Amino acid sequence: MTGIQLPHNRLAPDSVAEQYRLNRHVTTVVKRCWYETTRIKCIELEDPEGWTLPPFAPGAHIDVVLTDILVRQYSLCGDPADKHVYRIAVQREDDGRGGSALVHETLHRGTRVSVSMPRNLFALADSASRHIFIAGGIGITPFLSMIPELLRRGVLFHIHACNRSATGLPFANSLTELACNGLATLHYTDSSNPNRLDLYKRLQHQEDGEHVYFCGPGVMLDHFLKASEHWTEGTVHYERFGRAPSEGPAYSINLARTGITIEVESGEPMSTALKRHGITIRTSCEAGICGMCKTNYLGGEPDHRDHCLSTEDKARILTPCVSGSKSAVLTLDL
Repeated sequence: MTGIQLPHNRLAPDSVAEQYRLNRHVTTVVKRCWYETTRIKCIELEDPEGWTLPPFAPGAHIDVVLTDILVRQYSLCGDPADKHVYRIAVQREDDGRGGSALVHETLHRGTRVSVSMPRNLFALADSASRHIFIAGGIGITPFLSMIPELLRRGVLFHIHACNRSATGLPFANSLTELACNGLATLHYTDSSNPNRLDLYKRLQHQEDGEHVYFCGPGVMLDHFLKASEHWTEGTVHYERFGRAPSEGPAYSINLARTGITIEVESGEPMSTALKRHGITIRTSCEAGICGMCKTNYLGGEPDHRDHCLSTEDKARILTPCVSGSKSAVLTLDL
């Protein structure tokens, strides 16, 4: 069957740049950049006129507009007390979706960059008396904004930084200093003396007031969730890398304006099924964060898995990059 080509979904603006013109955004300029490791580039952004930037809380991230059709989310890994700088660290993924390569190749000192206002989906729990951080590789970044805040507050914490080897450990100097002070443990898997973190053993017991946080690769996240499933509700926090996995049963999509019916396979992203039939939905983050792919629906019950829609929005809008369907049939305004 030959599909039709729609210019874009009804709610999406013509480009990411236009979206950020309509929404609140910040124009920044690259102050400096350096390589933390051979694959991780650190970038500091500042206001072009030297003014203070909108504040952010520990664990927050920003959306970085890389091209007219590409936006990516990166954790702010600087000290929230520094009101003049946003710092991000980006690991190059040659087999990724292109965002990290663009950061490494196009962002240099003096480059102007449009970013979103800081948003926080991975905040510190104010009720916690002790925080346990578990980071896999570049997953260390959100914790780097939390640590200085907890040191100022005098709140207990410990970070487990996991990496393949010591030579590629990001932010090794800072982590080594924390380890020397008993605040961090460094774990390596392919060194001559491996000391892989045993998540099940570490999370076997939970102390009163203890919260645990994870950021790292998907396979490690799966083990983390299993190892912490007996922890008290509300005390387990995690942030996922990249595209969220698609889950749920198969269902059908009816396109109201064209009369086409599309079958979505079990585990297949809605946006992929649409694309398979020649229908273009503008996507960018593919994680339900940026809102670029917002689309009206007219019937059925979506399985919302995004982090950008309000309760009111969800009554009429879904995000095809991550949304599924709780009903057998979903009708889109396409």
